[in-house]
Amino acid sequence: IGPVPGVSPQIKEQSVALLLEAVQKSLDSGAFANARRLATRALDLSPPDPGDMRNLLLMRAEAAAERRDLPSARSDAQRALDSSLRAGDLTDQAIALRLLGVIAQTEGDIPLARAEIERSIELLRVAGNTTELGTSLSDAGFVEVFGGSLGKADELLTEAETLFLELGDRRRRAWAVQHKAWVAFLSGDVSLARQRIEETLAVFEELGDEAGVSWCLGLMAYLHFMEGDLDRATALAMRVRELSLEDGQSWAPAMMDTLLSAIRLWSGDFAGSNELSRRALVTFRETGDRFGIILSLIHI
Repeated sequence: IGPVPGVSPQIKEQSVALLLEAVQKSLDSGAFANARRLATRALDLSPPDPGDMRNLLLMRAEAAAERRDLPSARSDAQRALDSSLRAGDLTDQAIALRLLGVIAQTEGDIPLARAEIERSIELLRVAGNTTELGTSLSDAGFVEVFGGSLGKADELLTEAETLFLELGDRRRRAWAVQHKAWVAFLSGDVSLARQRIEETLAVFEELGDEAGVSWCLGLMAYLHFMEGDLDRATALAMRVRELSLEDGQSWAPAMMDTLLSAIRLWSGDFAGSNELSRRALVTFRETGDRFGIILSLIHI
């Protein structure tokens, strides 16, 4: 119908740019459902810039992975990877491979997760993108946390933390340190794990990163359980579970159910423990989370 008076001829490009900014802010605050919604709105505008299209696909894939919608996350990451290969964009290739690695980790395929993220790290070293390199190193470290190589995990996470310190990126550094709290936790060093959790929790609360706060509180609940403080562990697990349900999440409540199941078991409530584990198992099977499935089966 031609131009509309008062409406910029570049309205589509301007809208996409604003939505890109909004999606990133949502990701940074842990508002993954909103990030997916906004990214979809932008993609529905058919961005003319292939780079914008890839960025939106990658951000929507990240949000979907965080929400444990793995088929959607894989589809968007693969589309972005195919586009970046055609364009020769090393950074976008690396981000897509990293996301595919994170998805593989969630599904319990540690060898594939390692291969994808190691390739991501190689590409980012070539591209010289320090910020994304730090993120890939951090995710590689988290893969090793679940792969059982805690020494390797600490090495990778320390390198990531150092990069983020140099960049002055407090949020990403906090995530690297939070992952290092898992290393300490699984190593049995409760004091160090608590120190790292408290440090990162303060940063996440200051920055308004709801996902970071939830992860810290959830791990703190497990620490209370390890220390035998079942009342504090129960109270914190219930708090994280309720907050996650209010946010429309399913995975985090299931993780708290596995902890509550363990608490019930140690308290002698075998029927209650079994019920909670079975409830969590349904969610983990729906999301394809093998680690969660194993945790649930332990108490059934």
